[in-house]
Amino acid sequence: TSGKYRIYTYNHGTANGHNAPGAIGLKIPSGDKTFWVEYLTRQKSEANTSPDQQLRTPLLQNGIVINLQNYMDNNAAPWYNHNSLLLDSTPNSRSSNWALEDFNDAPLQKNHTFTDPWGKFSIYPVETGGTPGTANAWIDVQVTFF
Repeated sequence: TSGKYRIYTYNHGTANGHNAPGAIGLKIPSGDKTFWVEYLTRQKSEANTSPDQQLRTPLLQNGIVINLQNYMDNNAAPWYNHNSLLLDSTPNSRSSNWALEDFNDAPLQKNHTFTDPWGKFSIYPVETGGTPGTANAWIDVQVTFF
């Protein structure tokens, strides 16, 4: 249903299971597709990079990542078949030299809106809290169904 949801970062598990104090994502259906909304506060590959040189971690800490499941899963070309596809919320930007695709700036930043292309819903990251880099980091996301 429409409303504001708090999700916690999902990349801080423990040996006994996950230690987040609440929900670690949103599952939003749109016809035969499913959107997964997640929050991370660190990019593992940037763990030993000084903060002023980090590219992806600050974007992750201030936004959400959106994955789309069941998109092009029945394509004849097997390399197009995905379990899920990370959506780039900043299209046509090139923050890296990786040709054709750019996942570095994929997170949808706070105070920006993503509207489902099939017209079922919109999502809007509102506010972050907790301590980045720990299991208690969270983001509030406004979900509006049409």
